[in-house]
Amino acid sequence: MVRFTGRREEMAALSKSFAALSKGELILVYGRRRVGKTELMREFLKTVPREQGLYLYVQDGTPATKLRSLAQDVGREWPGETPVFESWDDLYSFLERKAREKGKLAVVIDEFQRLHADPQSLTKLQRAWDERFKNLPIMIILQGSSIGMIAKIAQNSRAPLFGRRTKEMRLEPFDYQAFREALRHTRMSEEQVIELYATFGGIPAYLDLAESTATKGFESVVSEAFLNKNGSLREEPQRLLNTELRETPRYWSILSAIAEGKEAPKEISDATHLSAPVLQNYSRKLKDLLGIVALKQPVLGKKKSTRYVMADNLFRFWFRFIGKNAAALELENYDSVKRAIKSEMPMLASIAFEEIVIELVKKLNGRDWNGMPVSVTELGSWWDRRGEQIDVCGHGGNKLLLGEVKWRNEPADAEVARNLMRKKTLLTRGTKLEQYPSELFVVSKSGFTKSAKQFMQENAVHGFDLHDVSKALDSLTPE
Repeated sequence: MVRFTGRREEMAALSKSFAALSKGELILVYGRRRVGKTELMREFLKTVPREQGLYLYVQDGTPATKLRSLAQDVGREWPGETPVFESWDDLYSFLERKAREKGKLAVVIDEFQRLHADPQSLTKLQRAWDERFKNLPIMIILQGSSIGMIAKIAQNSRAPLFGRRTKEMRLEPFDYQAFREALRHTRMSEEQVIELYATFGGIPAYLDLAESTATKGFESVVSEAFLNKNGSLREEPQRLLNTELRETPRYWSILSAIAEGKEAPKEISDATHLSAPVLQNYSRKLKDLLGIVALKQPVLGKKKSTRYVMADNLFRFWFRFIGKNAAALELENYDSVKRAIKSEMPMLASIAFEEIVIELVKKLNGRDWNGMPVSVTELGSWWDRRGEQIDVCGHGGNKLLLGEVKWRNEPADAEVARNLMRKKTLLTRGTKLEQYPSELFVVSKSGFTKSAKQFMQENAVHGFDLHDVSKALDSLTPE
């Protein structure tokens, strides 16, 4: 099992708040399902003296059921305590009393959005905060996984708790650096870890599956999790969308279109029969609410060349292989799907590798990478309407940083660097960018041919292989 990892900034912020606690803190912690909220809270409470930390989990059910369960949580966390909560006032009075008795108190209320089913619970909490808690040394952490419901309860201007939260923390999926750090103990190769990241993405709850490939093998784990009818991830996208959204068929059609390579707004509109304003509204929720879709514009390109892309690796994998092959899987024709995964997985790994290199360049900003200075104020990719693209495009201080990324099993030849130079001319020709000095580089998983190395040296093009990527990531990972 993967141990708790990452979340250093969040842990530091929570610990600092508790150490300095002298008056009420109302902290909102939220994020999509399985992103690791409960694990973070439990890890944080380990840093708090046992008698000053309390974890409460809000069950589904009637108010009486919820209150009885919360009283049981207290007894489990603090043996010897046997409170009885007949009302929400009883619960909040109990917390007030304990905060006074213990000097200070950290209380986590997990799945607090379920309080919304009983309006009195939130009204009473609002009153308790205003009249008791805000001047007491008590930290109340409201944690939830239904992002839309949390906005309704605490972020909307008409919400019961609006304006009362003192801090807000949205947990995002792990980036690649955190993902690889969590799997470092497995001693898998960088190539294997990148393929796992392209499959499972950065949701911490999937790390155990990724880790198990070290002993079971990639194909076995993918078959068990995705292909089998009762696999833990067979219906994962549907579960997430149904938790957060209404009218899920429309969202589903948008995601299906993007997965098929229709990234321009007009292409998606034509495929889904959704008008531009409707598409924009639904896509915004997929982007802002859940982080499944990203809206990208070309760096230094025309802003009208917008693309919607799949921002979640697991969703990209699922729609590519599971959703697309639903009929075959229903007939238990697993072999054909396995063949598709084996054949097309390098393409998905290639997309993930480009994103990883951009992530790495961003983290190296202000430093050198094997002699290449990295200094950018804007970073992403560049493309035009003719289909030309530069994988990594950054600029800052009137300088350009342009790079190509190749995920191939054979060394890159000189044509890759030559093509990058050609595309630089397309980007800069007839503009002030022609006068900008530039750093050009190629990242090739399998290195370079002898002729490519010579050509790149003669034309001042930096070359990096997978080992260079690993070393750079290692230099950024705390011991």
